[in-house]
Amino acid sequence: MQSAEQRLPSRRTARDLTLLIALTLTIHVPFIGQAFHLDDVYYLDVARNVFRNPLFPLDLQSVFEGKHLTLWAHSHPPLNSYLIAALLPVTNRRPSENFLHACFLVFPVLIAVAFYFLARQFVTMPLLATALLVTNPILMVCAHTLMTDVPHLAMWLSGTALFVIGMENDRSKMIYASVIPLTAACFYAYQGLGAILLLAFFALSRKRLRSREILILCLPVLILAAWQFSGYVHRGTVYMSAMFGELGRRGWWQPALKLKAAITTFSYLGAIVVPFPFVFCRTLRRPKGLLIYIALALGTLAAYFERSDYSWLQQVFLVACVSGGIALVGWTLRCLTTASSITKLSSDDLFLCLWLAGMLIACVTVFLGGSARYLLPACPAVLLLFLRAYERQNGSPSRAFYGSWLAAQLVLGLSLAQADYQFAGVARREAYEFQRGYVPNHQPFLFSGEWGFRYYMISVGGEIMAEDTTGSPGDPVVKSRLSLGRSYDFDRFLEPLERRSYRIRSPLRLLDVHAHAGFWSDGWGVLPFWFSREDLDEISIYRVKLQ
Repeated sequence: MQSAEQRLPSRRTARDLTLLIALTLTIHVPFIGQAFHLDDVYYLDVARNVFRNPLFPLDLQSVFEGKHLTLWAHSHPPLNSYLIAALLPVTNRRPSENFLHACFLVFPVLIAVAFYFLARQFVTMPLLATALLVTNPILMVCAHTLMTDVPHLAMWLSGTALFVIGMENDRSKMIYASVIPLTAACFYAYQGLGAILLLAFFALSRKRLRSREILILCLPVLILAAWQFSGYVHRGTVYMSAMFGELGRRGWWQPALKLKAAITTFSYLGAIVVPFPFVFCRTLRRPKGLLIYIALALGTLAAYFERSDYSWLQQVFLVACVSGGIALVGWTLRCLTTASSITKLSSDDLFLCLWLAGMLIACVTVFLGGSARYLLPACPAVLLLFLRAYERQNGSPSRAFYGSWLAAQLVLGLSLAQADYQFAGVARREAYEFQRGYVPNHQPFLFSGEWGFRYYMISVGGEIMAEDTTGSPGDPVVKSRLSLGRSYDFDRFLEPLERRSYRIRSPLRLLDVHAHAGFWSDGWGVLPFWFSREDLDEISIYRVKLQ
């Protein structure tokens, strides 16, 4: 029988997990009806191709921004689409927003559970650390899509928790079990390879990188390599080679893009990972506040590079966001290395520092542009480092400080999630209103646009335009301004009919070129979000001229 001392931690763990799971579901259940959004459409396309080509679902011809290409060059392995394909038969292979989003709720729940157990290894308040991650605005927005970011983080944290806890407690079964989520993380996103390197360092720091650990960490890499080789056998080129070729064609290594990605990375870090008022509250308490002055100088320099047509309020907000991100990283690392109770970084500190540094470097160098969702794998490391630094300086956490932080990011996260819900719904509304007004009898029509606009236009019978598209006289044509609608040589044969503008009730913008909001992509701006009452999108409707 368990003693009272043994039962108490078990009851505390059960209580904490119950609270965290309830909080997670309360946050996300209201949004399961969100329209398919952004890159959801491409994962759905690959998922439906699984039924036609189960071994090579990425072997699929497509059109993107008017160019014919193959999804062989997709930036993610196909595990996410295999999961969607496994769920589609439940709804007769017709994707259902409510059903798929409800099924994907397992991932934010898994994040909460896995991070709670992982946080217990690094901080004294794992419930607080996990609550801060669960209510993080990036996670709250990304969890309502079918993209890989949240599932990838769930697998990353699950594998890391199993490996770290198994090694700390000498539990071989947990170490062996970690290979499953670690492999899944690699097949959700190539960034999962970063977890393999981090855990290799963790084992090495414990002087326990033996044959068992090497086997466990090498197995996901070997399986990924075997899958790459199968692609070479099938088409004569590996998936990653095709991916980097496509990135190169789009100017992946242009210095201007890398600089912009660096600005957006720190902007999102200081606005929605740890909001800058809370960062400044900590850094201003340092002697002479030197760090904050350096951060403000760099933030001002970043705003100078992006000053084109930003209003003065937007520039001030950008300076605050970038400065907050720089100060957050600087304060956390400085506190860890200069705390009076230690003379050097512990292996745990260095593990978390490498985790954060690796993800920040990847956000700047690996991806084509900047996006808040790319920072998701860095969020756990940021929170653990922040809490460890705070605990060393102040002992027990301040209820006022962390209570305010939790409340602020919960309000911000729900506001952004609601704005994104409305943003996603615009494409669905555009498609169904266009169908009622112009193609009530399922007449063929052409359209130009991506993301959810693409999915819903195809669902009502549309055909996406390419550079070599030709239409029949009288066919309707519709283009979306926001969703990357393009102009073609064929446009000279089009007769304008109507323009329709679409607004959303929320004043928040996550993707808007006029508001310079680029939460999803810095191609629209480097602000994590902004406010606007302007139209969100405009569709232009044409007809192919009668001859």
